Amino acid sequence: MWGKFTNCGQTCIAPDFLIVNKKIKNDLIKELIAQIIKTYSDDVIKCEEYGRIISDKHMKYLYSLLKNEKILHGGKFDMDSKFFEPTIVEVENLDSKIMEDEIFGPILPIIEYSDFKEVDELVNKYSHPLALYIFTNRSEFGKKFLESYPFGGGAINDTVMHIANDRLPFGGVGQSGMGKYHGESTFDTFSHFKPYISKPLWIDPPLRYPPFKNKISFLKRILKLKIKNQLLKLGNKIPSKEVVDNLMTFENFFLKRYYPFSQSTKRRSKLDWYVYYKHLADPFGHKLLREICAEDLDTWMTKQIQAKYKPSTVNKHAGLLNRIFNVAVEWEYLEKNPFNKAIIKKFPTGDHVQRFLTPDEIRRLLSACSKEPHPYLHSFIKLLLLTGARSSELRLCKWSDVNLPKQELFIGLSKNGRSRRIVLSDSAIKELYRVKEKSESLGTPTMALNCVFTNPKTQLPYTSMQVSFAKARKTARLDNVRIHDLRHTFASLLINNGASIYEVQKLLGHHHISMTERYAHLLPNTLKERAEIMASSLLNVSE
Repeated sequence: MWGKFTNCGQTCIAPDFLIVNKKIKNDLIKELIAQIIKTYSDDVIKCEEYGRIISDKHMKYLYSLLKNEKILHGGKFDMDSKFFEPTIVEVENLDSKIMEDEIFGPILPIIEYSDFKEVDELVNKYSHPLALYIFTNRSEFGKKFLESYPFGGGAINDTVMHIANDRLPFGGVGQSGMGKYHGESTFDTFSHFKPYISKPLWIDPPLRYPPFKNKISFLKRILKLKIKNQLLKLGNKIPSKEVVDNLMTFENFFLKRYYPFSQSTKRRSKLDWYVYYKHLADPFGHKLLREICAEDLDTWMTKQIQAKYKPSTVNKHAGLLNRIFNVAVEWEYLEKNPFNKAIIKKFPTGDHVQRFLTPDEIRRLLSACSKEPHPYLHSFIKLLLLTGARSSELRLCKWSDVNLPKQELFIGLSKNGRSRRIVLSDSAIKELYRVKEKSESLGTPTMALNCVFTNPKTQLPYTSMQVSFAKARKTARLDNVRIHDLRHTFASLLINNGASIYEVQKLLGHHHISMTERYAHLLPNTLKERAEIMASSLLNVSE
């Protein structure tokens, strides 16, 4: 706890997350909370020994990490004084925002494991950390554990303290940094050793000069002897066949080549990590990249189908595999993509028929939503119909995103990775005021950083409203209606009331108009009306 919460966690080598055995997790959490109270009192904000967060920007970032997370202790903060309470969070989804980047603050995520294999997968997933710590009463096991992974510096049964020893080099490895300093290591890092050779004038072997006839075979024998002697010197450290032959495994290519490329080019590169370790590492990771053939891919696809994954899910997994091989071909690690010879084809996913609610169906749905015990369901569904926003966009929006005077709703990061502003109608503004009044009556804060739809029980945004929506949908006898169909309905109502495709594109926030053109079939009747209006105007002029 000391290593994590010293300087409010604003230390580069502070533990970023804790992996704990399921058997002792609950007992450990109780002890951690007890130590927080013992060290900083039960009213931490008044504790003089507890620090503050460096900036308003970082305060907002730390608060954003708690979205959709299960808070076991803490979570309180004060923007004015930059106070952020020591917080413990139980992580259930490794793809959540809190596990993406360095926290650099007083938030400690806890991840449970049942089998040590899970620990190995986790440590390898977040490869090359700046620091790695292990707590165990088995010293040999602790040493073996630290020897198994690449990291900058670490400790057994302690944290942070390795930086205090000036005889130990400090620095990262791979993604966590390059070089090392402290004591003697500092001179090695920041000094340049000048390499040169010196030989007497009388030694000048003719082997390097042409003509080379009869010299090549002799040089080959010399080279083989040199390699043999080097391998003998290595003893038990003889490198693997892959290293000696300069061959690359699928795993090495993914970790050292593809994933860094993915991080720099994809908004959701973490998803590649997840798919690789869950679906690709076991069947392909150990194989040499150049030896993976079409038959291997066909076998893998068969197993995916047998595992009863959804067609759309299998398509995503196959898509990543295909992208990896395409990159390997482009960078000349492979001559051809084995996918080209495989029988793999995209599964038909059965595109959902675009559903547009009629006025009567809208009334039935809203009526059913109003009867549900969920405090915000009716307002949430109504605002989706009034704004055309995506469910996730509206569910996670904060009061700071709502500009009531300008009648705008700011969407910071939409599905296409771009921000946009939604124009709010008078009806939408009235509904937002109702939500605010409801929140205040339930004791839910409506400050700038609070979500509009905050669960009054947890004080966190709702993870989903699908359960309550499903009940209301059943009551309204609209079993085939999805929550996304409300967005389709918004678009259809726009077009039927005279909006152009371009206007619909802007209001829906589509990056490419091709996404909007799926609603074009709704236009003919409207265009006919426009033609009739034009004809009438012309006839009036001519008469």
